[in-house]
Amino acid sequence: MKPKILVANPFPIFPAVSGGQRRVFYLFKYIASFFDVVVLCFGDRRENKEIAPGFRQIIVPKSPMHCQAEIRYLCRLRIHTCAVISLIAHHSPEYALVLSQQAKDAAIIVLSRPYLLDEVCKLDKSFTLVYDAHNVEYVLFSALLPFGAEDVLEEIRRVEGGACRNSRLVTACSPQDAQALSSLYSIHPAKILAVPNGADTATLPFISSQKRAINKQRQKIEQPVALFIGSYHPPNLEAGRVVVETARRQPGVQFFLLGSVCEAFKQRELPGNVRLLGIVSEQEKHRILGLADIALNPMLSGSGTNIKMLDYMAAGIPVITTEFGARGINGIAGEHFLVAGPQSLSAAIDGLLADTAKAELIARQAFSLVNTRYSWRVIAAGLADKLTALCPDMDYPAQSVDYDC
Repeated sequence: MKPKILVANPFPIFPAVSGGQRRVFYLFKYIASFFDVVVLCFGDRRENKEIAPGFRQIIVPKSPMHCQAEIRYLCRLRIHTCAVISLIAHHSPEYALVLSQQAKDAAIIVLSRPYLLDEVCKLDKSFTLVYDAHNVEYVLFSALLPFGAEDVLEEIRRVEGGACRNSRLVTACSPQDAQALSSLYSIHPAKILAVPNGADTATLPFISSQKRAINKQRQKIEQPVALFIGSYHPPNLEAGRVVVETARRQPGVQFFLLGSVCEAFKQRELPGNVRLLGIVSEQEKHRILGLADIALNPMLSGSGTNIKMLDYMAAGIPVITTEFGARGINGIAGEHFLVAGPQSLSAAIDGLLADTAKAELIARQAFSLVNTRYSWRVIAAGLADKLTALCPDMDYPAQSVDYDC
């Protein structure tokens, strides 16, 4: 029998649409080859469902008081965020009950984001705690939260610091995030492992430029297509505005925006060459990836890494990104992607469209990089080795932890 990992996550991760959902889903989908995995989250419905072999999602519905508190914070902060979960989770006591039940036979508990730290620390059993840091939350929300939200920011610092200090292992999305967490919370660097984001190359096919031309012909798309994917997250909204402004200067190019980022632009006057595609199924997303001539990642802020970059590269689309947007990806500008700022993005698009041989070469080199270093299967196998070494059920002694939550 495989040992069990229990993942405490603030929100459902399946269907996996946003970058955060995709990280949890794909990492543990492949780790489930070595462990039985349960992800326990808050949601708007009740669910207990196997979402992949050996991988189960349990959703505990938020109580009415929980929902009311969430709305109050939404009105106050003007952003919808899971960062307030630690302040309101007590309104849904059923979560703590199910967490306790599921933890009884868990060898490892993974905090996916730090916001359920207090609930996990209340458990009356021994286990190995691992913290998966999607971002450096304190740094991210220092830039996102409005003036007057210092109490929320200090709460984020408390739970993030506690998650780092109390865990046997901390995983970060990039070496830069690992260094920032170590510095911010005085954590020994050896305790923090960089576990990058990835792409599911097993299900996301590489599409050549010739195949793209055929796909576009079938859809009667005559102009070049530039694609931007993003969720409704402030850094993505900022990048989306860059894309829209670039579209005004590029009437000969079709700009597709995909994901919940589109909600921010529905009521705005957009140029005629911008198409808002919204949230789509994974199958439809793959179809759209097969139509794009260029992928855009004009990110100017945020934390972690941009999973969209890896999806673009895995699908064989040449990418134009800001230097910030390429953070955490061990690629070379000019070889695996092109780098351009908001003001030079239009010129970069023109240059790449004019040099199809260069675009094809960049796309193939980027695919090779993702396939060898950033496949979720490869990343998960490496993390599974680390988790196996922490797991007492696999003949490795567990180290006792005194929780200081």
